[in-house]
Formats: sequence, structure tokens, C-alpha cells
Amino acid sequence: MANRRMFNKKLIDSDAFLDLPLSAQALYFHLSMRADDDGFINNANRIQRMIGSNKDDLNILIAKSFILVFDDTGVIVVKHWRMHNYIQRDRYHETDYKQEKRMLEIDENGAYEFQKSDQLQDGYNLDTECIPSISKSKVSLGKSNNNILPEQAGQQKQENDSQDSKQLYQGAREYHMPLKNGDDYVVTENDVKEFEQLYPGIDIDAQMRKALAWLTNNKQKQKTKRGMPRFLNGWINRAYEQFVEEPKARANAPKLQIQHNFTQRDYDFDDLEKQLLRKQQEGM
Repeated sequence: MANRRMFNKKLIDSDAFLDLPLSAQALYFHLSMRADDDGFINNANRIQRMIGSNKDDLNILIAKSFILVFDDTGVIVVKHWRMHNYIQRDRYHETDYKQEKRMLEIDENGAYEFQKSDQLQDGYNLDTECIPSISKSKVSLGKSNNNILPEQAGQQKQENDSQDSKQLYQGAREYHMPLKNGDDYVVTENDVKEFEQLYPGIDIDAQMRKALAWLTNNKQKQKTKRGMPRFLNGWINRAYEQFVEEPKARANAPKLQIQHNFTQRDYDFDDLEKQLLRKQQEGM
């Protein structure tokens, strides 16, 4: 597998890509760097933890059709891989995920897309002579606009786009916390909503990302599955005390009145004025 990867500037400079959060853009670059010579990745969760990313970033890439997912195996593939990389035949190593590769074809722009069920066949539909090559691309009328370049995505009908995004974003608020034994503790969207009800005024998603980053960077302090709920409750409770209760207590605290420890003097200002006039006359 090659150690160097390339990126198509036309795609990276597109509005669709630049509108992504910076964390999602960074995840895309890291996934592309670690993909095999056909653009397949089998350890997306590990890469996310390694760079401090979260599940939302991957879901955004999926929703915007920068990443394709094989639900049965969890393997993903970079949709525009062949637009980015050109690998000579003598350096090319075919992916180990041949079954998933059979499920793909190449559109007219050189991007991967899933075959329709009636198009699946035993042979490969992807040309592996030299990447990218679209001499065997299959193009048919009426295909989804997901096959076009990102900068052309605005031509898609708004109602279809919103419907697809709604389906793809289901479960987006899900966090995979690394455990001491190497497994993940999944914080579901229902867990997040419950935290929001218990701790109003706290950005639970932001705290979950901070907790995930802390666990990723402090492997020796990672928790067991049994201890993770206590860790998360403590983390959110401390944030609530710091950002909600303490500022509220400071705002409601009575202001201290400054008291002087000396006796107020009484002055006869009329007499002082007469003395001042007298001294001025004597000086003249």
C-alpha cells in the first residue's frame, strides 16, 4: 500500500467541502491518508479516537456523501477516491474487501457509487489497471444527484436533500467512549437528552466531546464499562457546578458595604470661611 496520498483541489475547494466543520474536514483527510489503494477503511472508529474526533463528524461526511458505508461489515470507502489518487499498476495493491468492492461502480465523474440490486454481478465492475480509470464506468439516466461533484450538489431538489439528511442524521448524537479493555462504551442520543434534562444550561454535546478527548489522551485512566456511568455523571456534574451554579451564586451574592473605622468630623464652614478671609486681609 502506498504511503503517499493525493487530494483533488477541485473537490477540496468546493463549497460542499469547505462548509463542513473543521473537525469533519480533518477526519476526512485522516481517513483518506489511511485508506488502502482502493479507498477502503476498516477502522474508522479507531481513527476518530486517535485524532480526538467524534461520531458526529463521520455522520456528517456520510450525510454529505463524502463517505460510503457498508452496513453489514462497518467498512467505509472514500467516495471520490479515484478523483484524488492515481496509482500506477506496479504499485497498486487491491483491497482486501473484494466483496464490498463488487457492490460498487464508478460514475461518469470517477466517483464510487452503490450498484442497484439488479446490476450486481459476480465479476468486478471496477477497473484496477490504473487508478483512476473510468473506461468501464456505468452511466444511466435518472440516477441520484449524489453521483455529481459536490459543487454541483446545489442542483438537487431541496425536499429530497432534507429527507435524506434527516434519515442519515438519525443517531448522530452518539459517542463511543474508549474503555480500559479496548471496547467502546456507547453514549446514545437518549442518554444525551437525559443529561440535558438533568443539567439545564450545559452544552452536553460539548462536554461529551471533551470527555472523549480526555479518555483518548489518558489511556492509563480509562474506565471499565461498570465505572463509565459514574465517570460521565461526575464529569457533567462538575461542569454544571463550574458553569451554572457558581456563576449564579456569585451573581446572587449580596454586595459588601464598605465601612470606615473613623469618626465623622463636624465642620462649621461659615467660621472657616471667616478665618480664611481674615488671613487674606492680614496678608495684604
